[in-house]
Amino acid sequence: MSKTCERARPRRKWCRSARRCDISDTTARTACPRYNLFPAAEVQGATLPGFSTGQAIGAMEKILAQLPSGFGFEWTEIALQEKSTGNTAIVAFTLAVVFVFLLLAAQYESVSCCRSP
Repeated sequence: MSKTCERARPRRKWCRSARRCDISDTTARTACPRYNLFPAAEVQGATLPGFSTGQAIGAMEKILAQLPSGFGFEWTEIALQEKSTGNTAIVAFTLAVVFVFLLLAAQYESVSCCRSP
């Protein structure tokens, strides 16, 4: 509002608008982060070499368990997917073994494990 002029109502004269308002520089957050419509704080972390992401999530959960009442935490993105899938390696390995068995059985046209004489 450097050199703009407006008519002042009472006297009908031109005056600088800077005389009618106070201009000051202030700083504030540019955005208020929210999660599920609640004010939120984003925490990001990384693992040290030699540690798994599961160990890092466990360590973060220990730290976050000490939050005061009224505060909570939820996992998002990759950590949420890792927590929700759990340990699927056993299921994947079992399905792979069954698939290989059925493939070999179809190849040799026999499902029985042992041949009787």
